[in-house]
Amino acid sequence: MVQKHEFAGIAALFSGDFGRIASFFAKNAQKIEDESSDSPDRFLAHQAYVTGSIIASAAFLESLSNDVLTELSETESGRTWAERNQVFSRLWALGIPRTAAYSILQKYQVTLILTGREPFNAGRNPYQDAQTVVALRNELIHYEPKLQPLDGLSPAEKLYPVHKLVTKLKGKFPLNPMCAPSAPVWPFKLLGAGCAKWAILRAVAFVDAFAERFPIRHISRKISDIASDAKKLL
Repeated sequence: MVQKHEFAGIAALFSGDFGRIASFFAKNAQKIEDESSDSPDRFLAHQAYVTGSIIASAAFLESLSNDVLTELSETESGRTWAERNQVFSRLWALGIPRTAAYSILQKYQVTLILTGREPFNAGRNPYQDAQTVVALRNELIHYEPKLQPLDGLSPAEKLYPVHKLVTKLKGKFPLNPMCAPSAPVWPFKLLGAGCAKWAILRAVAFVDAFAERFPIRHISRKISDIASDAKKLL
């Protein structure tokens, strides 16, 4: 006799998928840069892989924080954590730190504080680099065209200020070799495979550091495994 269940469902944990997607896209962007091809779709494919990788890296950070907070709010992680989990559940129901009013990295900070751990120093790495990954994603999602100086000009020749991301990112990874030598650094030269790989590796480094601080072992192991799976694909 087949029994009927009142509820049947499954929750998709996208954090692992976003991490692997970011690495997969970055790896394919690198392949395009390494190969000489006259394909008319080459530049479009490269742009799709690079921007997709950066967006997925930030989505990896956000979805993982939500995965952890949801698990803490819905399950009992051992008897000693039962009372604290009730606090998580009540705060999560109130939208703390569930809503968009909290930035991605603030959710990690709140989680560490509520689990009795020291939050990240926001002025140092890995926090700073993770924050730049999110800022880079935001610049792409909410893109506004701004006049940028051609690369190679002397300071006296530059009529326009360089984008803030140029100051933060130039020198951290190889620039996009598919650009003309004089192309502005932002967005053209920055948005290459080097940037895509840097973004997912910095996101993974932040997540690894969070796992090291997180006090509930079975959850921290899951976090480390998700980060490791993302890095393997590069």
